Amino acid sequence: MIIDYDCKYLEQLRENKDLNIDHLSHTMALSNQHIIALEKNDINFYRSKNLFFSSLKKYIKLLGEEPRELIKNLDDLEKKLNIKRVKQPNKEKNWLQKFREDWLI
Repeated sequence: MIIDYDCKYLEQLRENKDLNIDHLSHTMALSNQHIIALEKNDINFYRSKNLFFSSLKKYIKLLGEEPRELIKNLDDLEKKLNIKRVKQPNKEKNWLQKFREDWLI
């Protein structure tokens, strides 16, 4: 999964608006290294690609821009992420399924 956006533009935008990395990381409940990874397009720093993608969208909104304007392949990425979510089955059982298995043999 390649996220196509201008990393340097995000850093320039943050500097032009005089926003502090500490404040942004506190607002997003992330560490400073997570914010720097967003600005450097370092997906490997995050636990998952989904987390990186959602953090990037939130970061762009905090900077006052629209993710659709800055991320060039946003529609394709959203489709891929939705497909992945649908393919993963829910392994947790609700109370009715547990009752059936335990009491109704």
